[in-house]
Amino acid sequence: MDTVDEVRSARTRKRLRDDRNLLEELGRIDACGWDDPVATALLTFVREDLVRPMVVAEGLRGLAASQAEATGWETAWETLRAPSLRQAASPWGVVWVAVQRAVRGEALAARYCTTSIKAWRARSDARTGAVPMVVSLDRLLDVGLEPAPQQPVGAGIALGPGLEVIVGAMVHAGWQLETAARLVRVLAEIPVHDVDGTRAKAGWRPLAAELGLPPWQVRRTMVLLLGEPGWDGLLPRVRREGAGVLDDVGVQAAVRSTAVEWMRPPRRVAALALRRDARKRERAS
Repeated sequence: MDTVDEVRSARTRKRLRDDRNLLEELGRIDACGWDDPVATALLTFVREDLVRPMVVAEGLRGLAASQAEATGWETAWETLRAPSLRQAASPWGVVWVAVQRAVRGEALAARYCTTSIKAWRARSDARTGAVPMVVSLDRLLDVGLEPAPQQPVGAGIALGPGLEVIVGAMVHAGWQLETAARLVRVLAEIPVHDVDGTRAKAGWRPLAAELGLPPWQVRRTMVLLLGEPGWDGLLPRVRREGAGVLDDVGVQAAVRSTAVEWMRPPRRVAALALRRDARKRERAS
């Protein structure tokens, strides 16, 4: 694109952003239909200059970004078609708010592996906001979580730095750092040879009372970390496979289920997340 084209493009975009011009364009579209070149130019502008920057701002990539862009563009089109927009004092403001909520809803849905409606509720319940995954080692040491010495397999679960990774994932899902660190430390002390399938069921109520946590939360965290039939716990998996285990969409959903009460238990929500991810990949291929 040469300088003349760039100037012409900039002028066009500035004109499209004006509320009065938007209403004029919509008036022509109402008369000529959405097949008119004016409608095509308007929708292209919305997709490239409104929806796509919002998707980038949410930090979405890959399939999640494509889904959010499609939803945002569809929302923009439906909003532009609404008769009430023609009477709005700030029509571009109405479109912007609608698109922003749609894109953010898709971002939350990708994070919580559920519908956008439930994801908004989960965000409100967990008050997660934009919590970073990385947790300071100094803060972990301050609450008494220290790397354990290497021990032979069978002597006990001694993950060392692996504990920090698990705690970081729990904090990212909505846990308080001190609470997550204390619970992980307690669960990591359970002998690794206790693998009869009942270890995540025995003693979770007394432990919840001792730590002052909701019983359902301790129960799910015990299943998440120690495992149950059909679900290999995170403690042995991180020890065996490394921190990359936490990049799995099923594992991420399972971790979130320990912070959000209405979600399904870890094993079930992980299976659901993996099925949804597989369907998305099939549609994209």
